[in-house]
Amino acid sequence: MCAQAKPLNHKQVRAPAHDDAGDNGRKDKLRTALEELAHAAAKKHAEPICTAYSRLRHASRGMHVREMFKRADEALGQSSRDLIVTAYSHRHCFMCKGGIVACRSCRGSGQVEKGRKCLSCDGLGLTMCDFCRGTGWADRDSLPREIRPAVL
Repeated sequence: MCAQAKPLNHKQVRAPAHDDAGDNGRKDKLRTALEELAHAAAKKHAEPICTAYSRLRHASRGMHVREMFKRADEALGQSSRDLIVTAYSHRHCFMCKGGIVACRSCRGSGQVEKGRKCLSCDGLGLTMCDFCRGTGWADRDSLPREIRPAVL
């Protein structure tokens, strides 16, 4: 009888099978990622915090999520989870401005010919962003799994 493989806990990420940098390299990457997160947190801008968190996730592969957040809390001196959730909650769509883009048919002019309005945008020159579906916010599929419920 075959033993069933134990499913991967979604709160834990497997470490790569081979790491050229070794243990010290991983510690350096983790330290650098934590410093970057602390620097981004001090500026209080959503995009740099999200980028720094993404790097921290990568640097802490194989570490339990609770341990990663514990280290981030120590580095920031505050709740890193709250800060990260807030940053992701305020992340705007990078493909548009406020959910709208220039119409492709008329290139934003509102007219396909002089005196003839564009039927695609009804002469406005603007259409809904296909990427965010007109919301103006980052796609929810781009949210890290471990914080997605708190952001949504």
